[in-house]
Amino acid sequence: MSDYLKKKGVDLSNINGYSISEEAFVWLFENLEEGKTIFEIGAGKGTKELCKFWNVISVESEKKYMNISDAQYIHVPLKGGKYDYDVLRKHGVPDYDLLIVDGPTGSPNRVNILDNLDLFDKDKPIIVDDTHADASKQIATKISFEFGKTITHHKGFEKIFTTLT
Repeated sequence: MSDYLKKKGVDLSNINGYSISEEAFVWLFENLEEGKTIFEIGAGKGTKELCKFWNVISVESEKKYMNISDAQYIHVPLKGGKYDYDVLRKHGVPDYDLLIVDGPTGSPNRVNILDNLDLFDKDKPIIVDDTHADASKQIATKISFEFGKTITHHKGFEKIFTTLT
């Protein structure tokens, strides 16, 4: 898998660990045409690699992660440790081909996305990262139910990610 990603031009030092896993990257290559748009809730080092192959629009609360890549950034501050989705609602959600839910830091801080599902396109595929953690797993399960999607858990590098298709 690492050799495949290296040949594609992925810098492995920017993925795995807290970032999107190698396995998630392979899934993306197999399921999302290069050049399509990813809407990412939570940016980081992995965003640099996503931008090499896809158009990326990232919601981010921390200034240190904004503008570290070629992504378009939407600054959405935290309110009580969770994204203030009222800010995103006012900004508007851009058109996208795939949604990645990977922020803010700490899976329990992500649960308020469930109160804002009307912002997102139920017909687009979704990756929920860090579903080895109960809070993220519950988020994936609830979105799957609400959007009528098939849920698939994938073992990644030291963690699990879930696809909703």
